[in-house]
This record gives sequence, structure tokens and C-alpha cells, in this order.
Amino acid sequence: EKVPKSVPQPYGLRYLTDLCELGRLAIQAKKYKLARECFTKCLVLEGHDYTSKHNSKTNPSIVTDARHRLMRMHMESNRPDAARALFEKTVLQKQGSTKNPRGILDGDVSVWILYPAALVEFVSWKLLGEKGSSKESAERVLALAVLRNPLCGLMIAFGEEFQDCREEMEEQIGELEEEGGKNTKGTLEEAMEYCGSEQIGHWMGTEGCIEWLRDFLTRLRQGNEMEFVFEPITKPTKDAPTTDDEPAVPMTTTITLNADTIDYQLLLKQQEATHLSTLEQTFKNKAQDEQITFEEQADSKSDEPNTQTTHDSHETEEAKANKVQFGMYADMFRTAMDRVEDSGQLDETVVLSEDEAEDEVMDEKDEENTDE
Repeated sequence: EKVPKSVPQPYGLRYLTDLCELGRLAIQAKKYKLARECFTKCLVLEGHDYTSKHNSKTNPSIVTDARHRLMRMHMESNRPDAARALFEKTVLQKQGSTKNPRGILDGDVSVWILYPAALVEFVSWKLLGEKGSSKESAERVLALAVLRNPLCGLMIAFGEEFQDCREEMEEQIGELEEEGGKNTKGTLEEAMEYCGSEQIGHWMGTEGCIEWLRDFLTRLRQGNEMEFVFEPITKPTKDAPTTDDEPAVPMTTTITLNADTIDYQLLLKQQEATHLSTLEQTFKNKAQDEQITFEEQADSKSDEPNTQTTHDSHETEEAKANKVQFGMYADMFRTAMDRVEDSGQLDETVVLSEDEAEDEVMDEKDEENTDE
């Protein structure tokens, strides 16, 4: 389906937003076919090349959460092939080239895409034994998910310890869900939203996947450094910049994970600092805008009382409330992880069942034969 290179704004943005909203309403009305059509149309119009440069007036980047919604629908309706295809289009086919470099996790790549994709690969390898699937192929996708949001992986792996905080978190999770999956990628809010959604049921209901994730995190915690290579699976796009002397060559991406990757104390500290800095800048800009408005009003009504002090006080109180809210999220997470640390779960080697242990031995033999 052809999409015009230039779309008049703001009409294009409004159309996309309304189309995605129609998809969400269709889900509530249990009209799933219509919902899939709406979200798929959004993907076609937005495109998957979200990391290229865009003109904000004529060709905006990703503006809806259609990908997240569509992936959730695929998981709910047990459509693993469709989920895998969406993951490949969103992530693997957009690694970039030597003339148009981009990171494999750039753009609209979030927990809503990566963690479901990892679960699909686990089922394909461990439960179905499908051809072409292996422990390595499953862990490659899991590595992307953990690298994008380690906090989400910890919440899934040690869900029992977070269960005690669930009642306190339910209201906050509901508020995050209202954001429609728009929370910043890799943040605690995103992890809370995902783990508070229907998606956590797929993890809890799939035999062996929690143990698999916990084993992966434990190996990282124990100091094992893991490296995964992603080969490009598509040729450069038609509009990729090229010259006769230097063609655009698809890039190979290598990612590395270690104990620092899942250092939640450091991650929370960094996110608290970032949150506070962003919050201060937001209210600073808002106060500046209000100051301009106030001065304009003062020019027209010189006898109007000065209310700037009230504005400043109001902004300060609102900023404090937002700071306290995020701090509450972080403290809940730390409390749950303290239980994990005290019980030694993150340092224990996950005990495999007899069948799993036998599979591990067979995998090692296959690797040795391959090396020979």
C-alpha cells in the first residue's frame, strides 16, 4: 500500500491518533478483526523506519502505540507467527547500514515488543521443539529484552516477591496504563505497566519460562558476560544513501550483557536523577510560558493584582507531588528486591528438572560436534 511522502499536518497526526483510538475501542467492544485492521493501518502509515530523520511538519515519526497494541493482540489470540513477524519488522529488519547507522534498540522498540517475542522463542524452542529454534536463538531475543529494560525482567522473574506490593501498586499501574504504553522505554514505569497488564499472565501460564528467565539473570549476576551477534536479515532499503564508490552495507550488531546490566540500584538511581531533571525543566518551561502570558495580561490590565507568586507556589507543589510519586515506585521496587537479595534467589543456580538437565547435555554435545 502506497503512502504519500508528505502528509498535511496536523490532519495526518489527528487521523493516526483517531485510527489508533478506534482500534482500542474495537478491542473493548470485542471487535478484534476491526482492531487488527486499525492497528495494521497505523503501522503502514507510520512505517517501520522510525529511526530515520523526519520532518516534524510533513513526515512525523511514530506517534501511536499501534505496534504495542497489535503485539498484545497477537499474544492474546495465540498467534506466535504474527508476533514473531512483527518483532522482526520492528527490530531485526531495521539495524541500519554503514551509510545510515542506527542501534538495534533505537526507536519504538519497547518491552511490549521484546518480552513477548522472547516468550514466543522460548515456547518454540523448549516446548514445541520447532526446527531452527534453539536455546541460543531464544536467549538472543531475551538478551535484547533484558538490555532494553532489566527492571521488567527482574519483576517477571521474581514476581512472588513483588506480589506483596501488588495491592499498593494497582492504582498506580492503572494510571500508567491510561498512558497507552507511552512511558519512556527502559524505565520503571514501563516495567510496572507491562507487569500489571494481561501480558504477565502469559509468562505465569507458560511452563518453565520463569525459571528460564531467572536462570539467565542469575548467570549475569554471577559475573558471566554474554555476547550476542545479530546478522542483518534484509538488504538495504531503496532509499538508503549509496554511492558508486561506497555502497550502503547492512550492519551486523553485537550486544554485550554483564552484571552491570541488571544492577537495579544503579538503574533506579539514574532514573530518579533523570526524572527529577526532566520534571524541573518541564515546570521551568511551563513557568516561563505562564510568565509571558501574565506580562501580556498586565499590559492590557495594569490594575490587575500580581498572581505570579501563586503560580510559582502551585508549580512547586505539583513538582513535589510528581517527585514523591516516582520515589514511591522506586521504593516499592527496592523493597521487593531486598526480599530477593535476603533470600539469595538472585545468587542461586536454578535447579533444572531431569528433562531440562538432559536437554542441556544434548545441547552441549551438539555444540561440540559443530565445533569439530
